[in-house]
Amino acid sequence: MQWFRNLGIGNKLKLLVAIFLAFMATIGYGGYYAGSTMTYKADLMYNACLLPVEWLNTVRANTMAIEADVLQLITAPSDQVLQKQLIEDIEKNVWKAAS
Repeated sequence: MQWFRNLGIGNKLKLLVAIFLAFMATIGYGGYYAGSTMTYKADLMYNACLLPVEWLNTVRANTMAIEADVLQLITAPSDQVLQKQLIEDIEKNVWKAAS
C-alpha cells in the first residue's frame, strides 16, 4: 500500500476513475445480457404458451357457435331460408375451426 500513498492526487483520481469505469462497464454488460435473455424468454413464452391458448379459445368459440346454430336448426320452424342460412353459418364456422 505504500505505492498508493506515494501516488499523486491526480494519479489517484485517474485510478479511481478507471476502477469506476470498469465497474460501470461490468454492470452495463450484465444489464444488457439480462435484457436480451429476458427478451428471448418472453418471446419463447409467448410463442410456446400463449398462442396455443388463443387458438384453443378461437376453436372453442367456433364450436359453441356451431352448437348454437345446430340447436336453432333443430328447434326452428321449417323455414327453408333460415335453415339454409344456418347451414351456411355452420359450414363457415367448421372451416374457421379447422384452419
